Amino acid sequence: MRPVYLIAGGLAQATSLEPARDYRFLVREAFDYACASVPRLSPAQVDTCVASVFCDQLSRQLAAASFAADHLGLPPRPVIRVEAGGASGGAALQAGWAEVACGRADLCLVFGFDQVSLLLAEQAREVLAQEHDLNFDHPLGASGPVQASLMARRHMHRFGTTEHHLASIAAKNLSHGRHNPFARRSGEYTVEQILASPRVADPLTGLQVAPEVDAAAVCLLASAKTAARLCSCPVRMAGLGRGSEYARLADRPRGDVLLLPHEHPVDYRGVNFPGVHSSRAGRQAALQAYTMAGINDPVHQVDLAEVDDRTTFGELLACEQLGFCRIGDGGRLVAEQTSWANGSLPVNLSGGLLSLGVAAGSSGLIQAMMALWQLQGAVAHHCRGDGTLQVEGAKIAVVHSSNYSGSLATVTVLRKED
Repeated sequence: MRPVYLIAGGLAQATSLEPARDYRFLVREAFDYACASVPRLSPAQVDTCVASVFCDQLSRQLAAASFAADHLGLPPRPVIRVEAGGASGGAALQAGWAEVACGRADLCLVFGFDQVSLLLAEQAREVLAQEHDLNFDHPLGASGPVQASLMARRHMHRFGTTEHHLASIAAKNLSHGRHNPFARRSGEYTVEQILASPRVADPLTGLQVAPEVDAAAVCLLASAKTAARLCSCPVRMAGLGRGSEYARLADRPRGDVLLLPHEHPVDYRGVNFPGVHSSRAGRQAALQAYTMAGINDPVHQVDLAEVDDRTTFGELLACEQLGFCRIGDGGRLVAEQTSWANGSLPVNLSGGLLSLGVAAGSSGLIQAMMALWQLQGAVAHHCRGDGTLQVEGAKIAVVHSSNYSGSLATVTVLRKED
């Protein structure tokens, strides 16, 4: 398999219902933004496309990926669609890697989008709730935040995690978001202010759940030869992994922890895993990605991470699954500020989805793009001159994409080569 490089990314957002800027126009704007970073690129050089579309109902268009490609002028190039729930963007990125790695393409365009504002609020909530089992969870009122809250409560009971820990994650990410012009919401909040915001699903409050937004994103993937020709600072996709878990929380087993390379069975005596409090999906994905990338000790080898934080518990869970701390120690990680901007392993310097918002088809691509900019040393360039959160000398970043309950996950390791 050939090495594959991420060379550019682009993002377009809609702030309200704008009929003249439907998903096709958002994809075009995101593509144009990415092309501005690689001025030698023209659409004619794209060999194939991979599209991430979470839900046709949100765009009110079947086969929307094909129409988006039409708007970019890409026919007769092939277009394939990838869907993996909230992890769709991450799965599409890895499908694009496969297109280049196998030699079928030298340049692959991966794009994703969702446009929730085309539906009324009640309609949108009903559509998004259908991600859950319609025969069991859905009739009982399940939603993404509800499932995350159930997992959070069990984690609190089992490991002593507190509401203060969860609120601290929101305070961190919303603070980071102040330096990102793409953030939909940001600010300096105290833990008390986070906890005082309206409850969504106990213990999660409004500021601990990412808003649903309209957005499109693209990532450009290239072979080594094409990357060298088009980009001055390509970043290698060094490791990839995917995993899954039972969607219904009650179906999840209670057994031994799936160990990462730096862990030992003695670390988890008496811990039933995953139970209701966790998931094997992210661990499986991390194990595959770390093995492929040669990561034996993520705590000391990884410079930064962009993880799925559509809820604050989602980030806590992701950090445990990625091996940034032991299972059960996610609260301690944030309490010690290890994952803050000035910590030894900063997480979600972009502000995360808590700041950027969730558009399931594009979120995983946005996360990859934010990590790419860090490794390229281009944060200030893309953030209107604000390089406050640039990690100087960063060489390895981890991108984690998942859904509310962690039943689907992808992990991608990005490496800046010398």
